[in-house]
Amino acid sequence: MKPNTFTPHKLVESNQMATYNPMLAMKLKNINSAVFLTTCIIKQALKPNEEWFSYTIEDMRMATGLSIYQQKRVVNNLIDKGLINYKVEGMPARRYFNLKWDTIGWYLY
Repeated sequence: MKPNTFTPHKLVESNQMATYNPMLAMKLKNINSAVFLTTCIIKQALKPNEEWFSYTIEDMRMATGLSIYQQKRVVNNLIDKGLINYKVEGMPARRYFNLKWDTIGWYLY
């Protein structure tokens, strides 16, 4: 029998960990919203010159572990709080998000 070779480093290196901002989780009173929004912030940081960015349901599920139903609730919550804009465009349809940085900043500080 092969010995278990799992180490914490393997988990971190696998890029299979979702991150979130604890302050956002406390202010939003919803960890799923904080995980989703933090993931969007990281995505937009990779393309700072693009006002809108795409994140498919499946890509977000892989990045966060949130189901389609959880994502729908989170998106509606973040829209209601004025933290994101959302639209669907193209064929096949793709989800696009725009972060409202002033409101996000207000939640963080």
